[in-house]
Amino acid sequence: MELSGNVPFTVKPVDDRRVVVRFARFCDHPRRAGHEKALNDLVERYDAIALDLSETENIGSDWLRWLNLLAIRADKAGKTLAAAGAREDVREMTDFLSIDVLKLVDRVEEVWAS
Repeated sequence: MELSGNVPFTVKPVDDRRVVVRFARFCDHPRRAGHEKALNDLVERYDAIALDLSETENIGSDWLRWLNLLAIRADKAGKTLAAAGAREDVREMTDFLSIDVLKLVDRVEEVWAS
């Protein structure tokens, strides 16, 4: 399912503890305060947050840096936040940007196992 051009991500709760955030195919949207609040709220509410990048071909470096900050916040709160299904070029970008806390896994189900 393709996201509309002006939506960087969608949120789908799995249950009371877990949520999946699916990112757009091209996530080059300006990061707005509303986006940041929505993602921050997920870290507050859920124990495990899976960032589904499996359909994402391109994601802006500012988004990756923000996701790394969210991973730090989740880790400090004793919660799990990881990116699932990132393509090789996205993985290379995380290395290039020294994204060091955001965990990369192959599948969403691995986030629940963390």
